[in-house]
Amino acid sequence: MDLTESLEIKKYLIENELQVYPTQDVPEDLPNIIWEGDNWKDFLKIAIFEKASIIFFREEIFKDAHIISNIIPTTDSDEKIVEFNNKIRSFDKYIGKLAIFTMYWIKNDIVYSFTQSSQWAEDFLNISVMLENTEDREILGM
Repeated sequence: MDLTESLEIKKYLIENELQVYPTQDVPEDLPNIIWEGDNWKDFLKIAIFEKASIIFFREEIFKDAHIISNIIPTTDSDEKIVEFNNKIRSFDKYIGKLAIFTMYWIKNDIVYSFTQSSQWAEDFLNISVMLENTEDREILGM
């Protein structure tokens, strides 16, 4: 997914008389049915069939803060941590790009959602989440 595809989706929504509601929130207190496919057009066809009039639209842009928050303070002698930090820093080419995109509609207090993320965003998450694993933290000397 990239911003171009996001614009294509917004165009499709407008052409089909659905209102786009930009948001950073996804309701957590309502049941959520997650679309399992990657075809956004089929997801929206169901929304249209179900007479949804508003599609909530969430775009998460990758920021420098994502990189900075994952950098581990180190000395140059901490080779594994330096290597980890270099992996994290290698994602700086994606700053300003769309990382994760979610759209959803609500009917009868149920959220119907569709989420896609770029492959590089998934890779970044996999690397950054590595620190949550105790064994990996030990490997990095933490």
